[in-house]
Amino acid sequence: RIEEVATVGGVLWVNDSKATNTGSTNVALAAFDCPVHLIAGGQGKSQDFTALRGAVLARAAAVYLIGEDAEALADALDGTVPLHRCGDLEHAVVAAATAARPGEAVLLSPACASFDQFADFEERGRAFRTLVAARDR
Repeated sequence: RIEEVATVGGVLWVNDSKATNTGSTNVALAAFDCPVHLIAGGQGKSQDFTALRGAVLARAAAVYLIGEDAEALADALDGTVPLHRCGDLEHAVVAAATAARPGEAVLLSPACASFDQFADFEERGRAFRTLVAARDR
């Protein structure tokens, strides 16, 4: 469920917090025709994150890694695009906002469950919307 949250300084911010597996994140990335700054990570549920490599290479400008399985994602995506270990969603939003240029997008599509840092994907999505709204003042 891709939700356009805001456009700030020419950068489109998109919430796809419901994407809790690699297949959903691949679909989300494929929906863009501009460079995407992908925020991903959380509880990976022992997925094979190498399934993201093709879509990341095709669409991502960079990946901002959060949550407990950030290192597993980093290992799987090594050698694709710049990877930024951000720890949590707030730091990832700040890093992506700093890097993204007009005409690009920032996409929260974690490919992971949220339970390491949030009650559920909806709370993670609300937190993302709040962080984006704070940048749009």
